[in-house]
Amino acid sequence: MCLTRFGKRRTPRFGKCLSGRFLSKKAVFKGFNSIRGTGPARGSAVVYASRNSARKTEGFQTMTLRQLLGGAVAASSILLLAANAQAQAPLAPGGAAVAPPTIAGVPAGSVLQAQQSSPFFAINGGQTISGNLLSAVFANSGGTLDFYYQVTTNADNNSNIGAFSITSFVGSTTDVAQTIADVDSGGPFTTGTVLSTLITRESTGEGLTFVFQNSIGASTSSYTQVVNTSATNFTLGGQAAILGSGVAQSLSTFVIAAVPPSPQAPEPNSLALAATGLIGAMGMVGIRRRRSSK
Repeated sequence: MCLTRFGKRRTPRFGKCLSGRFLSKKAVFKGFNSIRGTGPARGSAVVYASRNSARKTEGFQTMTLRQLLGGAVAASSILLLAANAQAQAPLAPGGAAVAPPTIAGVPAGSVLQAQQSSPFFAINGGQTISGNLLSAVFANSGGTLDFYYQVTTNADNNSNIGAFSITSFVGSTTDVAQTIADVDSGGPFTTGTVLSTLITRESTGEGLTFVFQNSIGASTSSYTQVVNTSATNFTLGGQAAILGSGVAQSLSTFVIAAVPPSPQAPEPNSLALAATGLIGAMGMVGIRRRRSSK
């Protein structure tokens, strides 16, 4: 048994002694009783050791709780940063195809600018595509435009739609994503069921093609495809192509509006030549007037 000096008495204590042997509470109480003849009295080494152990335990629990809370906050921050970083995938002209990440829906602060439901129907060799291409334009909080596209099919659609393309996005950056959400809350858009797996962009920057994991069959809706752009103007002059099995159809949809080039200011040399020509012409007119007056 390990003994420690407490006041003028040598009394047992908990924990390891100098010999390295660990004493249990039962062993210490037994040893203490053999010395005192009774249970531990107030102010004894056993009571002191118990209180000291409780303080250490309380401090350990407090430290552990702080560490856990700090770790939880740090983990939450990391997850939030990761979620923001994965919100949209950049898609460069002619670059590698990207797998669009899934986002919750329309970002906060976005304002609907326009939306349209464009019906499509085509038959070729017994294959029928039938449904609607839904398109919408939102102005985001950053002042640029986001374009939303969804394919929904009718019951008579018997051709599996594997992809659709949109033209044109020349002159703009494109960051892509997709969402299962109903982006217009009661409008033509609906909750999607078919994911897209890849989105490609032509080397010229014009067309985007959305390829689906499972082909879109009858009475089905794709996830809404989201294209975040750097554009600030849009038009209904875009072209969409719905691509089924051996059958396709083109229709109009919203895309960015091409910004007309600003008129170029004439160069100084051109201005000088124009001024010289004007002066010469005025001189010829003066000579003719003097000749005619004679």
